[in-house]
Amino acid sequence: GVLKPTRLAQWVGKLQEGERNSGLFWAACRLTEAGFTPAAVEAALAPAAQSAGLEETEIAVTIRSANRRATENQPPAAGAQWRDQTPLGSRRGDGQCLV
Repeated sequence: GVLKPTRLAQWVGKLQEGERNSGLFWAACRLTEAGFTPAAVEAALAPAAQSAGLEETEIAVTIRSANRRATENQPPAAGAQWRDQTPLGSRRGDGQCLV
């Protein structure tokens, strides 16, 4: 079926302490894989994550890392021109600690 950001947001809003960060990460990965931009993911999930008790900065960091993980782990979808097509490791700042 179609992924509904509101359903994921409701789920994120009910997360308990100890599962909030990983739950937000999981939900953000699902939305990113479905083609949502980081800004759209944050707009959909941040209010729910805040109501669950997460701090704004923590939410932003979690959504950014979910976006990186989700876009690294899958080939770009047809028509997903907004994605960074630079090969991994050649982006400035990426992969420096792996050497």
